[in-house]
Amino acid sequence: MKSNRAFEAPNAKRLALFAHDALFLALLAAIAISAAPAPAYAYVDPSVMTYTIQAVAGVAVALSAVAGVAFRKSRKKIMKLLKIDENAKKAVDPRWSMIDDVEGNRYNDCGTEEYLSRVMPGKASVGRGGDEPEKLPFARRLALALAASAFLVVTFFVLPPFEMLAGNEGSLVFGLADAWQPVLLAAFIALLGLAIVLTALRGKAFSYALLIVFCFALGCYLQALFLNSGLPTTDGRPVDWGNYQLQAVVSTLVWAVVFVAAFVLFKKYRGAMQVAVAVVSVALVIVQGVASVSLIADKVGERAGLAPGEYPASMYRLTEKGMFSVSPSKNTIVFVLDTFDTTDMMRLTSDDPNLAEKLQGFTWFKDSVGSLCPTRYGAPFLWTGVYPSADEEFVDYIQNRYRQSSFLSDIQAEGYSIGLYTDPVGDFNLPDQEKRDLIYDKTINIKPDSGEDASFLDYLGTMQIMARASLYRDLPWLAKPFVYYNTDQVNQAMAVEGAALSDPDNAPYVMEDTHWFSSLKHRGLSFEEEGYNGAYRFIHLNGTHIPYYVTASGEHAGRETSLEEQARGSMEMVTYYLDELKRLGVYKDATIIITADHGIWWECPEGEDPYLSSPLMLVKPAGASEGELQVSDADICAYDVLPTVIKSIGGNTSAYGPTIFEQPENGRERRYIFTRTESNVDYRIDEYLVNGDVLDPSSWSATGVSWDGTNVPH
Repeated sequence: MKSNRAFEAPNAKRLALFAHDALFLALLAAIAISAAPAPAYAYVDPSVMTYTIQAVAGVAVALSAVAGVAFRKSRKKIMKLLKIDENAKKAVDPRWSMIDDVEGNRYNDCGTEEYLSRVMPGKASVGRGGDEPEKLPFARRLALALAASAFLVVTFFVLPPFEMLAGNEGSLVFGLADAWQPVLLAAFIALLGLAIVLTALRGKAFSYALLIVFCFALGCYLQALFLNSGLPTTDGRPVDWGNYQLQAVVSTLVWAVVFVAAFVLFKKYRGAMQVAVAVVSVALVIVQGVASVSLIADKVGERAGLAPGEYPASMYRLTEKGMFSVSPSKNTIVFVLDTFDTTDMMRLTSDDPNLAEKLQGFTWFKDSVGSLCPTRYGAPFLWTGVYPSADEEFVDYIQNRYRQSSFLSDIQAEGYSIGLYTDPVGDFNLPDQEKRDLIYDKTINIKPDSGEDASFLDYLGTMQIMARASLYRDLPWLAKPFVYYNTDQVNQAMAVEGAALSDPDNAPYVMEDTHWFSSLKHRGLSFEEEGYNGAYRFIHLNGTHIPYYVTASGEHAGRETSLEEQARGSMEMVTYYLDELKRLGVYKDATIIITADHGIWWECPEGEDPYLSSPLMLVKPAGASEGELQVSDADICAYDVLPTVIKSIGGNTSAYGPTIFEQPENGRERRYIFTRTESNVDYRIDEYLVNGDVLDPSSWSATGVSWDGTNVPH
């Protein structure tokens, strides 16, 4: 009988190779699992999260590449040890040679440096350095162009807008789930156009254009990942760019090194550099693609498969519904003019004595203390009335202020319609159901976007403002002052201009004063539909918040104005609204409060006391409609707005305390919470007490109570 060893040996060899390949697949699976995200149970800055994802994905790509090389080499060694010929049964071309037709010499060393120096003088270093090689074929140019273009497009057109839209839903009218389409459309157009232009070039023009695109993309990637520490928040406040000279020098040097090193290496190792451009581009496209997909998956995924009438909190939007309607019977109107300080009003009345005549029935409370600052803390206080407790984390306070307040519920219980027109609502960290129960469902204007409101998103405007946001994020520090922007500009650019004129009930509310004033003059006030006992309107405008662009007549100047001019324009808007109430005959019976979320507020260095901040406070009670503007020296504070509102609607004020008209003129201790900010982080929140005149520095004293603000969402 013949032996079976001839069959056993090949089977054993196959088994050994199978075990080797299985081990490699297991290694790849382990790398993939290590890159999989784990659920987070605390607030994480989305931009930081994408950097983490990029780092993890980058490690995974690098490990995969290393594993691939190791797999190939180890497999070859195993095959050599087992004496397995991988070319067995394959057709292999015989060795070839070239005959010189002129001299009749045969060369078997084709492709070597010696051969190239003989038959192609000056071309011996083709693919490494020296003169320009022959033109690359179209397919190779296209592949290289697509790789470099995709790297630039993902780095510049995709990831920065995704990060901004996903991480700022609390202050943006449209989020990532609303605006991802124009972002990707812009990216596709840029990719197609850039790849076509690059591919159309040839020779040196193609090589150097390809390298420029790659270097710019790499510079943007490094800038965003490592060089943006301390980047000023885009809230519109003036930035002293001279404080960032070190960052400017470092980023400029890094960008210079990227370009110089790339061009030097390209000159010497041209072929190898083209391969490197392709490999690095593809790798970083994958890395950033993972980050981009992770951002959009949850935002878009939560809307998929919803039953009719089901809406996640992210689909709710502040609209203009009811903004220019009032009740024919009882109205309580609260105007919040952002940053408008008592001292601003002092200057206005001094320069324009006629202003007081327009505020008939009002009382001006000059000794006014705010609550918290900045806006993200101060504005929600005016409809919650909750201060932070000394024994709770500030991040918990952000959540608990709605849970501990019944203010909106109490207004709703009295049969009033509630219109909340503000930015932001301040619902950070609240679960979806609580956002709906405690805030959204109490109002008439915070409504879910059923998908029919896409017409309110301006695609072209979105593309333009996202490009500017990308420039601010990705360009070196020297260029950032020229592309600085603010959140209001983002909202204004993304919303279709004039949409409210055609569909005011669904048009998004964009906090832009001149737009609001223009709509008021065009539409005027009207009575809301029957069914409510009265109307409560909370209208938050920019007031004297920077930037200054409003004229004294309330128009958009198209240039930079001044604090005084904008303050005058802001009051012009409010008094026009008051005239509309008079036209409808409901001014006398209305309770009207004109205040601010906080007064003057700037970043305050460690060790210094806060600015003497005093938010504007003008109040007209129901029944008052004539007489000169009265002035009161009563010691009042922002909290007094809440009992005043509750009493005006006929509610029970026992849980709120005295109204603003029931406060003493002296001897009252008032509480103020001041935020210290550095490098865009609220690193500490300090408590102060004010005893006496708010504009007297001696009246202010620190209590020693403070909260860590580093983990507080913005």
